[in-house]
Amino acid sequence: MKFVERYKQYGFINFMQRLVFGVLAKLGIRIDSWLVCTQDINITNQQAISIGNEFSVKMLTYSDCENSNKFESNKLMSFKSRFEKATFKAFGVFDDKQELAYYCWISLKEFQFSKSLYQMSLKDSQGLLFDAFCFPEFRGRKLHSFMNFYRLKKLSELDKNEAVVVLLSQNTPARRSQKRAGFECFKIITTYSVFGKKGYFVTNKKIKL
Repeated sequence: MKFVERYKQYGFINFMQRLVFGVLAKLGIRIDSWLVCTQDINITNQQAISIGNEFSVKMLTYSDCENSNKFESNKLMSFKSRFEKATFKAFGVFDDKQELAYYCWISLKEFQFSKSLYQMSLKDSQGLLFDAFCFPEFRGRKLHSFMNFYRLKKLSELDKNEAVVVLLSQNTPARRSQKRAGFECFKIITTYSVFGKKGYFVTNKKIKL
């Protein structure tokens, strides 16, 4: 099922690239390019999005995630470490049967890249939108657009004036989505792990989303 979802998410060309990268990772070689995108937060200029009355939004707790039965143990461990820090906050969209349809996070201080290859500190004026996921049976209901706007409002309430998102360069749907949301990319961070040797390099240039 995950195989099909990844294919739909990345498209044929990027999906094949991810397959090649997956094989390389099995051999001890992992290379990822991440786009760091930002936008000034101005809620009055944002177009409000509405979702169906059957949905409601709440701040998530670890118990919500654990009781949903939608997460594997390694994902729950990752969530638990975030919930232990006040600078991470999670939000969920539930349907009228109290089933979790969508979840997402914000960070007020930092972002750690995959496999701990790089950690990015945020400025005091910045907040990060990350780790958003809509479960397949609820897609096409505008939940992502709604929660993007919802999180921007939350950051504004927390006195943040700039939003940050970090995207895998091959994730074409996410790039299109964040472009529509008003984000621009001016930095690429490439992380690598080659036979146990880890590192990263940063490229500052504008990238078209």
